[in-house]
Amino acid sequence: YMYYGNAAATIASSGTNTFIFFDDFEGASDLSKFTIAGATVSRVNTQSDNGSWSMSMVRTTGAISATATYTTTTAPTIVEYSVRPGQTNHLWEMQVINSASTIGPRMRFNNAAAVQRFSGGAWGALSTPTSYSANTWYRFSLNNVSVSTDTYNIYIGGALKNSSTAFASGLANVGKIKFLGPSTNGSTLFVDVVKIRLYAASIPS
Repeated sequence: YMYYGNAAATIASSGTNTFIFFDDFEGASDLSKFTIAGATVSRVNTQSDNGSWSMSMVRTTGAISATATYTTTTAPTIVEYSVRPGQTNHLWEMQVINSASTIGPRMRFNNAAAVQRFSGGAWGALSTPTSYSANTWYRFSLNNVSVSTDTYNIYIGGALKNSSTAFASGLANVGKIKFLGPSTNGSTLFVDVVKIRLYAASIPS
């Protein structure tokens, strides 16, 4: 049964209990789901794509990265995240990797205001060339990340930009997502609503 009208009822929804991995940096969330390298990575309420909070990455000196580990899987998945670059002339990268840190899907904002993917041993433009602007949120969905074919499809803002994109390297499984920054001091990136879920060719009815 479903009842309504109880103003004291609490919200029972849970992204963590629904997805393989989920972090929207809201509520009591901190950065405990991420392994941080370098400074300065923090949780802030100055920018967000959904809700009030996001993860801020500001490159001050040395390498900077934030890596989240989730349950290793060989099943096809969908990897989703929102990112907001602070500049168009700095490099920011996203990787899906395995436990040995071998890279499968590999995406980046390059230093010439373009979104690129790494496959075939080199960085290249998307099939639908895509530029980006500073201080704008972009929602990425890496659809059907498959270790059986070592390919995935790239959606940005709900639009297909590149299909059957080859992994940077072949993987037997996936279990980590990593955001990493450039060698340029002052570079900034905000990250929000990171989630990994199982892929289905069609929505169950």
